[in-house]
Amino acid sequence: MLVVGVAIFWILPLAWGLPTRSTDAALFGSRTPWTGQEIQQLTNKIGEDSEMDRGADVAEVVLRATTGPILLNSTDPDRAKIVRRYRLMSKQPDEFITIKALAEMNARSGIQRLDPRLYQYGGLWIYPAGMIVKCATLTGYVRSPPTGTPSIEFFLDHPEEFAKFYVLLRSVSVIYGVLLLGCVWWIVFRSTRVTWLATSATMVVLSLPVVSAMATEAKPHLGGAALSILAVCFATKFIETGFHIGKRKWFVLASLSCGAAMSIVLTGALSLVLIPAMVILGTKAEKPNTRLGRRVAGRMIFQCCVGVAVALFVFVLTNPFLIYSTLFRADAAGSNLSNTAAMYRVSVTGMWQAIPLLVRATDWM
Repeated sequence: MLVVGVAIFWILPLAWGLPTRSTDAALFGSRTPWTGQEIQQLTNKIGEDSEMDRGADVAEVVLRATTGPILLNSTDPDRAKIVRRYRLMSKQPDEFITIKALAEMNARSGIQRLDPRLYQYGGLWIYPAGMIVKCATLTGYVRSPPTGTPSIEFFLDHPEEFAKFYVLLRSVSVIYGVLLLGCVWWIVFRSTRVTWLATSATMVVLSLPVVSAMATEAKPHLGGAALSILAVCFATKFIETGFHIGKRKWFVLASLSCGAAMSIVLTGALSLVLIPAMVILGTKAEKPNTRLGRRVAGRMIFQCCVGVAVALFVFVLTNPFLIYSTLFRADAAGSNLSNTAAMYRVSVTGMWQAIPLLVRATDWM
């Protein structure tokens, strides 16, 4: 039943909203559609983005604040930028920033070739994604451009080939989703010892709109959630066994999973609260009548520090350029991280500006 559910809810919709040339009729009408070379020439994007101290997810041009309408297609270069988006972006534009970061990495030289400048998506997502994209071209799953044709021009002419990258990266999300379901099933079954109840709870999680959406998007958030839940499973085993000889593996595995959750997406750092929680509960389970004296408290603090150190080691190992850029390329790090923080900023002025937009939308409807 779970296999059928995964196939229906996650695998079948993997090809949704991919870039295609079918939009040319709406974009160009009776005119001859632009070629990839023409689009590149009009947008003047011949690799200069890779050398800028700008985050991979930061817009080249930021629209000015205004209360009036802004004309976005007044010139051919403006229109070419719109066409470029339809040729390369899926209908979930956040998916594109992973591939954009990889493309800019490939265009650089030296050590900067390894810097994604997309730090909210951790290295545990970016670097495996890069290997998947590379393997897709080497194996021929994605056609390579003819000799002498720049890759970007080829993919602008053949967006259906570019779309295959999205399908591959979305498949990674499906794999993490299966891991999440396995953890949910284990937790519920361990709590109830009722197979049908564990299966039913897992089916509910599988069919949740937010889970299904994340499982069919080339983004790391479901991976962060799955690794966090995996850490809960390991922490549970640790609480059951404690720090006895040969049982410390559960403590290490839980700490590693917390570090991995943070390493795939920065919001996974919330999983670090599991480390002190499992230490406290593990101590109570091992010695339920022990008073919290200095010796016990000191041991618990030490265990927490060890667990956090293990998690941070995983993070530093997989995200070295977040630290490197913060120290030596502050503009690049600040560009990306400030752009990410802006998405969570609540503005009273912005709320007031949204009211007339909602009114206009109501009138249109």
